[in-house]
Amino acid sequence: MFLTAVILILFFSLSDLAKWMNQNGATDKEKFFVVGGIFVLIVVIVNLLAIAGAS
Repeated sequence: MFLTAVILILFFSLSDLAKWMNQNGATDKEKFFVVGGIFVLIVVIVNLLAIAGAS
């Protein structure tokens, strides 16, 4: 249940971020770096949770 809530919050936050970036004329390169940074952050958090759960 908690994971579903987190996924929904991330989805709607990212869609709002995409709308905001389009309104402010972000280039494709800027969009790539923002999306890539968010993806890396999510991967790091998932890995930290996995490490904490394993110990």
